[in-house]
Amino acid sequence: MEAKYKALRVDGRDAAWPQKNRRGQQDSDFIVAGPYNVERWVSCPTLGHHHIDVEVELKFHHGTDAYPDRGPVIHHELHTFSADFDEIEPPPYIKILRCFRDPWNETGQYLPLGWLRQPIDSPVILIRDYAITELIRRAHLGLLPTAQTNDLVERILAIQTDRSQPWRGIFGDFIESQHASRKLRETQWRQYGNQQLQFFVRGPSEILQGDSFNFELVFVARRGNSKVEPFSASQHTLRYFLSGDVSPPLGLKCLDEVKFVSTSGSEDAFRYVATFPNAAIGQHRMHVKVESYNLTWTPHPPDMEIPTEYDLGDFPFTVLPPPPGT
Repeated sequence: MEAKYKALRVDGRDAAWPQKNRRGQQDSDFIVAGPYNVERWVSCPTLGHHHIDVEVELKFHHGTDAYPDRGPVIHHELHTFSADFDEIEPPPYIKILRCFRDPWNETGQYLPLGWLRQPIDSPVILIRDYAITELIRRAHLGLLPTAQTNDLVERILAIQTDRSQPWRGIFGDFIESQHASRKLRETQWRQYGNQQLQFFVRGPSEILQGDSFNFELVFVARRGNSKVEPFSASQHTLRYFLSGDVSPPLGLKCLDEVKFVSTSGSEDAFRYVATFPNAAIGQHRMHVKVESYNLTWTPHPPDMEIPTEYDLGDFPFTVLPPPPGT
């Protein structure tokens, strides 16, 4: 028998599928023999009586005992398992034990809201992320006032804009959940989509006359990671405009064909090599545009518009005279 989780509902509403089992290990949505890997933590934010439905797809195969799933399917059905449960307030000693076990996630629950509003602007990333994560948790539970939720959204969008600040996928997940709940302004949603991809040029500030000019087209993805996987990026058009009397580079080559870009905000880059045989000694500018960038996206919100043209501005560099005798 092979079984796969298809849907999870609490009180008739779709619930977030837990990505980890009770041991904190990443788990799949398949149920295999034995009770050790069918246990999940399911979050229920409100106290009181609740009802849970777990929809499971069952397939019965005719195969060997070692590999039962490799035989043909002889029976298939969709079954819903249901149960009722009561959510109660944990006693003080349980709260204390939880704080000792997982202080990062537990202690923040008991901090006043005023204590969390200032650290989100802290230059210490650990403190910033701690405060933002707790505010996100309270917003999901409906414990954050509307004005504070909007301030949190604006702060996350500001972090997304500034590539010098580390980005976490949970930030993007929160923005996307706010949009799905119709709590996000259209301008905020458009800004989030426009900032999901960022490009800039990185290269040497000085080159010797006649030498190759090696530079990188760097791109960074800053989005949520709960429903998407890394996407592949290829087939792009790079346009450049040079100052002064510099002729277009001869033999502009891209040394990479395909990149797989993560969602964590880490940098990836296409490497280029160009030569400027007629470049005069002195300062020059290279204005770069990325156009018609072909992105193969994994599932993302269908109403999100993502730009395909990016103006990267000027990249200054200086051409120096070659060493004497060369």
